[in-house]
Amino acid sequence: MVYPLLRGRDLRRWAHGSPLGVLMPQDSSKRSLPMRVSEMKTDYPLTWRYLKQFESLLRGCGILQQFYDPRNDPFYALYNVGEYTYAPWKVLWRQVSNSLDTVVVGKQRVDSQSGPKPVIPDHSLCSISFMSAAEAHYVAALLNSVISRYIVKNYCALHPSPHIMEYIPIQKFTSKEPLHERLAKLSSECHNMANKQNREEVESLESKIDVATAELWGITLKELQQIQQALKER
Repeated sequence: MVYPLLRGRDLRRWAHGSPLGVLMPQDSSKRSLPMRVSEMKTDYPLTWRYLKQFESLLRGCGILQQFYDPRNDPFYALYNVGEYTYAPWKVLWRQVSNSLDTVVVGKQRVDSQSGPKPVIPDHSLCSISFMSAAEAHYVAALLNSVISRYIVKNYCALHPSPHIMEYIPIQKFTSKEPLHERLAKLSSECHNMANKQNREEVESLESKIDVATAELWGITLKELQQIQQALKER
């Protein structure tokens, strides 16, 4: 039940740090629900003993009181969890930030003893879930483009929450569209170069992403240059 956890401080554009671990005591057949107490006691007695230490603290949690039903829900119930939480690929960005910087994350290891598992974003992160790496990289490329970052910078301060998706015209991904495939590939290359701390190559790839995004959205190269300059000035 331990999954890799990423926090806002762990992220930067195109890259992230090592994940921590988080306990997710959810029902395996319906992820939005907590595991039944009877099942927890029988199949996971050590986990039950561990959680029991925090029962009074968890029952008194003010945030959970708006959802919590003490007659039916276990005290370790988690909320805002669904199948999307366990998606193999995610695009993440910080909910409190001066800029929009996204990263694609796939499955990670909590430690050397366990296999790769889906990354769980903590409450300080915005997350979009995907089933394919290509689609996730396509969206990350568009969000990390200078055009998207300029749009967000002009109407949003400190809180680039999920509502930014209402203002950025991201089309549904299709592998039949060459520009979509190209953006996905460029994002993947950016992640590789960012992990190698090759800043010069990342900047070169970002320029290509900006040009491809401008072409997709019908923005001229002259307009793109004006956007790039305006963002630098801001």
